[in-house]
Amino acid sequence: MGMRIRPMPWVDFLYKDQAPAYRRRALGMAIDAQVMTEHSAVQMASALASFAPYPWQHISGLGEGHTDL
Repeated sequence: MGMRIRPMPWVDFLYKDQAPAYRRRALGMAIDAQVMTEHSAVQMASALASFAPYPWQHISGLGEGHTDL
């Protein structure tokens, strides 16, 4: 799930000169396609898509280790 088109909020302020390395993120998940139904895959993709606007809704960036939303 790409979120990389728009820099996350606060990253430039927090990381200053190192900000280019941290300002963009991508979300993803791994699934076992052999046991995943099409309906479940659509539900999981929808849930993942709901996390994409998180940084701008909460004015907080996602970084290393930020997996508990």
